[in-house]
Amino acid sequence: MSRTGVVDFAIEVEPASIAVSVNDLRDAAYVVARAEISDAITEALRADGRGLREIGRETGLDPAFLSRLATGKHSPTVASVALVALALGKTLKISIE
Repeated sequence: MSRTGVVDFAIEVEPASIAVSVNDLRDAAYVVARAEISDAITEALRADGRGLREIGRETGLDPAFLSRLATGKHSPTVASVALVALALGKTLKISIE
């Protein structure tokens, strides 16, 4: 998993060789995205050194919500991750290649 704070993953499927449902792809994407984002948020919070309460005050996000983002127990939105990135002085990059 990425430790750079950038969500970067690829799912390659050969249509003729494997049958994958849209729901299977969606489920896999959620798992990968949660793991990548939780790793990036955890690393950024550790590097920053401030507590969740302080970051919560700056972002308007509940510290418990921030904790769930960092542990992968909550599905992040781009807006919530962007708020965390801004509060930590980081850049949010999303790439679809």
